[in-house]
Amino acid sequence: MSKYILVLLMCSMNTQVCLPPYEAPKQYPDIYECFLDGYKYSLNKMETLGKEEINKHKIYIRFICKEEKVI
Repeated sequence: MSKYILVLLMCSMNTQVCLPPYEAPKQYPDIYECFLDGYKYSLNKMETLGKEEINKHKIYIRFICKEEKVI
């Protein structure tokens, strides 16, 4: 059985630098739920930062769902 952890990176295309990875505290029962939250979190963060900041710094968000085996 596996659990999934959402890991997000916010990066700037201008500087080619990413902030340290953020690991969400929630564990997901399957990869589908993890992916859904990854897209929701990314969209929410982009909307919070706003068009001006995103365009100014060329910010983008990447995420992965890291699998952790439960024994």
